[in-house]
Amino acid sequence: MINISDIMIAYRKFTLRHDIKNEYLIIGLPLLIAIIIIAWSSWTFHSYDPSESLERGDVYADYLKSVGKVTGEATNSEPVMPWIVKYIDHIIILAVLIAIVPYSVSSFIERMRLRRYEEEYSEFLFEISELLRSGIDPMKSLIEISKTGSAGEKGIVKTPKAHLKALTPLVKGAASMLAIGYSFEHAMTKMAADTKSELIRKYAYLVVMATYTGGDVSNIIFRTSADMKTFLKIQKEKESDLKQYMVIFYASHLVLIITIYMLCDQLLPYMENIELGSGGGVLFGGGGTMVGGGFENIDITRYLFHLIMINAFAMGLAVGKITHGSIKQGLLHSSTLMIISYIACIILIIPGAGTDVEIIVISGGQQTGMPVVVLKEPVVFQVMEKGEPYTEKVKISVKGPGGKKGKANPNYAEPDKNGMVSTKITLGSAPGLYTIIVEAGGAEGIATATARSYKPGRR
Repeated sequence: MINISDIMIAYRKFTLRHDIKNEYLIIGLPLLIAIIIIAWSSWTFHSYDPSESLERGDVYADYLKSVGKVTGEATNSEPVMPWIVKYIDHIIILAVLIAIVPYSVSSFIERMRLRRYEEEYSEFLFEISELLRSGIDPMKSLIEISKTGSAGEKGIVKTPKAHLKALTPLVKGAASMLAIGYSFEHAMTKMAADTKSELIRKYAYLVVMATYTGGDVSNIIFRTSADMKTFLKIQKEKESDLKQYMVIFYASHLVLIITIYMLCDQLLPYMENIELGSGGGVLFGGGGTMVGGGFENIDITRYLFHLIMINAFAMGLAVGKITHGSIKQGLLHSSTLMIISYIACIILIIPGAGTDVEIIVISGGQQTGMPVVVLKEPVVFQVMEKGEPYTEKVKISVKGPGGKKGKANPNYAEPDKNGMVSTKITLGSAPGLYTIIVEAGGAEGIATATARSYKPGRR
């Protein structure tokens, strides 16, 4: 049986021996995983050919019919779309979050840690100044402060009690270095370097120079402590004042999500019924059927989903730059906005990730007709959700070979009380295999139709 403690010990030995930096784990490893996921999903997506899948499905359906396994139901000819192809956008978003979340959380924790160090360091300098006033030299004052920081242990001289929590291990380490013969300068410099704070390094250098120059060292260090406290106070007030801009950015992104939701729910169904007469320009039949370049076959919802996620990422970086002065601090805001936006899009704009909606082709599949002509029979789908008829509107689109598109009438429809949706299909201008796609709640139902060629001897 694997012992977790043994694994942890082996890991610590490995990191101590090979000097593995923390950045490799929080930046390199997540980034590598994200690149592998994106490369794999992109390769699968671009190598997938739906027309080949449909043709294979037709052959298999014909075989089943020939042996009496199927009684004319078109559902058996539907292709099985790989889940990677179906959820490619979700996979890429997940990969981006895998790449940036560990580093963003680590950056946030590091910023909070530095803030605690800097606040406690100002208190630490104040204690040194008070001990110097009582006649203790700088080296002994540092040792005395390390004792007052211990639980249940008191120093020889009564000092003002500073709340040194995060800084206590570093103070004790500096006192230990003094005890084994290191200089005050070395101990202070090493302690400042361990905090990884540029502000502390500057003030530590100022304290060391003050001890070398002599004079009223205690007063110099006291003023240094007061100056550091003032600087930190100004920095806090600045961040507090800039938080209103963070709220504005978050609110504006929320407004964008609400606007796009209203666009997709209310306006888009009517826009997609508009025809642009210059698209086809071919009229057939006495009634004059025109195939235009409408919006019904453009996946506007998907593009708007992309817009929301890209805006969330960029907005977070802007918040970090404005409020904290660093783009890397904005990665946490980007992660937060992307997660919130993704959840909102799943619920409102592209519902159905992990959906219970089932779409079945009832009739009208596998028809053959002429290009830009309405098929003889309507295509009928049944849309059910958890065993009950689906109550929202469904979207119907027609896609053909070479990027050619047909038309569904209606292209947005609400199922009847039995969950049935019927639509008339007009094929596109190119001969070949066409897919009739019904989208509802994140699920898809697919039927097929074939457009014959006008040339004799060709289909």
